[in-house]
Order: sequence, then structure tokens, then C-alpha cells
Amino acid sequence: MSFLSNFYTYAGMIPLIHSRHWSPGKIIPVFASQFLGNQGRYELDYLKQYYRNYDYDYIHDSLFASEGFTQEGQPLLGRCFDYSDVTFDDRIDVFAHGNEDGMYSLSLQALATYFKSKGLRSVGVIKFNVCRSGLDKYFLLNAKCIFLLNGISFAWMSAPRGDINYFPPFKYISGHILKEDRYRLLNGNITKKFPGTKYVYQ
Repeated sequence: MSFLSNFYTYAGMIPLIHSRHWSPGKIIPVFASQFLGNQGRYELDYLKQYYRNYDYDYIHDSLFASEGFTQEGQPLLGRCFDYSDVTFDDRIDVFAHGNEDGMYSLSLQALATYFKSKGLRSVGVIKFNVCRSGLDKYFLLNAKCIFLLNGISFAWMSAPRGDINYFPPFKYISGHILKEDRYRLLNGNITKKFPGTKYVYQ
């Protein structure tokens, strides 16, 4: 393992305030990017270590899997992950590279179809860790429509308004100093409060 890989791995052991703590229920980290190249590998090393106490999932569009793209030697759609026990107290954190137009690695429809096929019917929060996906309202509005059409109920969705920058051991949203301005939030079809978090129905 290289020095940088070790650095990112050990940096992932340093707790950040609130990010991986969700007292209402559990967090399900979902790595939905290929994490190609050295930087991608370092990011994955960091995320795996940071969420080491959680059971995480790998997903990817079947197009990429069929073309031979793999992650850690396994097809990205090959993991048998069960979402049927996810409840309205839980949070799904989706990690993928992208921008205000969407994720580079897969479409929102592919993501919702995957979740549905693995038993997901309800969740408290779906948090998109996708650069600039919350820059305007359209990504989340599209996501809401697609997830509801696929029979997935939720209380909240969120997405960052700027770029997500990893500077171990810190993660920050560029261009947004105020905490309440970093993420765009959207209500789902379920009314639920999460006191002590930004997900509080107004």
C-alpha cells in the first residue's frame, strides 16, 4: 500500500463532527462511483475506513459492469445487499462523482431500480454526496419523482450546493461557509422530523 493510500486510510479513522453519526437509526453508505485512478482509490480508502463500522454497498450501472469495469476485483453489481430492513429512521448516503446534471456513473432511474430490486421500500433520508447536485432544485426534484414512481417512500433528500472536497481528515462544501447553506433539502412523501439535524420539517 502506498504512502498516500495509507494516509487516506488513517485519515478516515479521525471522527468528523456529525457526518457519520445518526442517532435515529443506521447509515447505509452506498459507493456508486468507479473510483478509478489513484485519486479515486484514495477516496475509496478514506470512505471505507471512515464508515468502517457500517455495512456499505457497491453499486453501478450494469452497462459499466458488462464492459468489464470492476472495483476490488468484483463486478460492481455483484454484491447481494439487502435493503428490505431499512426503515424511516435510517439514512442512505450515496457517494458518486457528478455535477448539477447528475451522477457520472449511473442514472437516477438505474439507482432507484437497483434499490427497489434489493428490497428498498422506505427510508428516512437519502443523502446524495454528489458534487453540485444541489446547485439548483432540478436534480432533487427529478430524484424525488423517480424514487416515488419506483415505490420508494422517504422523508427527506439532500444534495450539496457546491463541490465536495476531501482534504483528510476534513470534508467541506466549496463556496458555502454557513452550515445551513451547504445542502439543498427536499421533503419526500412522508412527514418526519429528525431533531438535532438539518432534516426538520418546517
